Amino acid sequence: MAGLEAWVLSDQAKAKKVLLEKYLRCPDPEIRVRLLELLERSYFPIRGFVGITMRSTLWDQLGRLKKDKLAIGVRITDVGKGTPAELSGLRVDDIVLKVNQWTVKGGADVTTKVSEQIQKHPPRTPISLQIARGEEILTLSLKLGILPIPSARARTLRAGTDSLSALLPTSLQLEISTFQAWLAKEIEKDRKNLIADRRL
Repeated sequence: MAGLEAWVLSDQAKAKKVLLEKYLRCPDPEIRVRLLELLERSYFPIRGFVGITMRSTLWDQLGRLKKDKLAIGVRITDVGKGTPAELSGLRVDDIVLKVNQWTVKGGADVTTKVSEQIQKHPPRTPISLQIARGEEILTLSLKLGILPIPSARARTLRAGTDSLSALLPTSLQLEISTFQAWLAKEIEKDRKNLIADRRL
């Protein structure tokens, strides 16, 4: 599977065409599930990835809105195993204050802004994060990984909860629905082509 993913990453446009054709023609549901992840990988642009889950500092640990504090930085609530974040030494409860020279400020949507700042850099790009850890201010350097596909990110966020969508950021839900709509359109187009071919 790793070899196939490397092939997809090397030429996404060609991979998308080949994988879509194989997906549409494959009768085996188990193989189709594997093809679907590769097809999703070929569909989305490759973006940089740190491997953290974040929450605005406007919210406390129980998810209650703080009214008496200024939202500066984002609190790390999870560090993925084997990710650039873990390898750089980032920890749960660190507060990210800067991404390179960009200062983290904002309200409830600040996590989206931080993600955008990170993802505007391609994978394998070195970045620095200034963090607050207790009373210390530290600067950690890391090399970005490749952002997982939306369905994989959704599975990670849903792990350990009964909710199917409540915890998913709106932007992630949109990515998933965009891919599903594109695939449904391609399946319908293929179905119509097959019907037309049979009439000839």
